[in-house]
Amino acid sequence: MTRESKHPQIFSDIVVLFEIYYRIHEGMPKSFRVAVSEKVLDRLSNAMHFIILANNVDKKTKIGREQGALNISHLKGDIEIAWSFVLLAWKLKFVSNGAMAELSQRFEDISSQALKWEKWFLNLSYEPLANSTIIN
Repeated sequence: MTRESKHPQIFSDIVVLFEIYYRIHEGMPKSFRVAVSEKVLDRLSNAMHFIILANNVDKKTKIGREQGALNISHLKGDIEIAWSFVLLAWKLKFVSNGAMAELSQRFEDISSQALKWEKWFLNLSYEPLANSTIIN
């Protein structure tokens, strides 16, 4: 049985970010790599997990849309935490200025996509469903 699922662009963008950061991660001092840098990779992995969960909710139900928004909220948190660890690596000179510029742009693009996706879920969550009655 083959299950076809199309991932949104944000998933592909995180995969590319993971690949770029992993190459940088490999060149870091072992103590920093183990203590901090692996957390970036873990958070990016978690972010992919939440994208898949959000993409697979039942978007036709209010509960499904609320769950999607919650998954995106977790995704945003993981991206912010990963970004903060990358910033620390840059401050400690383990990430070059050029790499930091590229990583910054990619993190900003991913954060922007997550915010738009979350708003989409939330806007759908608060729209009256068909055949519902509004009580004043």
